Amino acid sequence: MIARLTGELVGRNPEQLVVDVGGVGYAVTVPTTTLERLPPLGGRVTLHIHTHMHDRGIELYGFHNEDDRAVFRLLLTVSSVGPRLAVAVLSAMDGPRLARAIRDEDLAALTKIVGVGKKTAQRLAMELRDSLASFLVVAGGEGQDDGGQDAESGGGGQEPVSGLVASVESALRNLGYKGRDVDLVLPAIRKEARTGSGFDQLLRSALKFLSPGG
Repeated sequence: MIARLTGELVGRNPEQLVVDVGGVGYAVTVPTTTLERLPPLGGRVTLHIHTHMHDRGIELYGFHNEDDRAVFRLLLTVSSVGPRLAVAVLSAMDGPRLARAIRDEDLAALTKIVGVGKKTAQRLAMELRDSLASFLVVAGGEGQDDGGQDAESGGGGQEPVSGLVASVESALRNLGYKGRDVDLVLPAIRKEARTGSGFDQLLRSALKFLSPGG
């Protein structure tokens, strides 16, 4: 499963990018909120990837930060919401804005999203209210860009923050934690990683959060 891509942006249109990684071009579908943050063609990009496998093949969905990918994955747990609609939702609102709209049951805002009618908006509010309330607590209610020095380096020559977070994510999945639970804890782990914590401390923090009553 592809979790992250870093390479040269060699193609783009309103719905899809092509990222060249070592001579291989990966087609990645992205929401508008990610598209707006990309450099010009020829620039270097890092995308957090959700790999969607189905009977027709594999599709890659990319996001500029882990928060939006986590919300995308939560959207997929809602009945009748597939990847295309989830992308449309995150094209209209980034993860924290959507989380607040669902927490507040703002159906008027949700039904302005293309493809989301009243019944779907009600389903989103009902099925994701608790999960996205937890997301806002973990993420601090603010979307964070993964670009810039903080996202790529932990300072002082430490392992890059993105690498630490990916290592913690892999460890949690190997320990048997479900994807939805892991996605909820990653924003807090990334925030802690920026303070200089190493892998062992980050993993302990994640396990504490995921433990009953944590």
